[in-house]
Amino acid sequence: MMDAQERARMEAMGYAVVDDAADWLGLDEVERQVVDFRVRLGREVRRRRAQAGHARGDVTDPTGSCPSPYPIEEDAGGEEGDGLEFLMREFFATGGRVADLATI
Repeated sequence: MMDAQERARMEAMGYAVVDDAADWLGLDEVERQVVDFRVRLGREVRRRRAQAGHARGDVTDPTGSCPSPYPIEEDAGGEEGDGLEFLMREFFATGGRVADLATI
């Protein structure tokens, strides 16, 4: 967050200054929550992979199945190509449990 003096300078130059990307994008509260969940889940998956010494894509679920056959969109919560289903699969494959989701 920029200080008040810098904010005033930018606004005087005609720039619209917003406090976060969600404001700039015009997200409603539901969209904010979805983005926040994806970001937190992506961070937790990366943390768990690093802790286990795995690289992205090394982890699959216990059945050995591959990620979703459907195209995976770029996701703000993870790395490029990590759709929510893929993030959930990696989360559970790295030992995550449904109860853990409440603390993410």
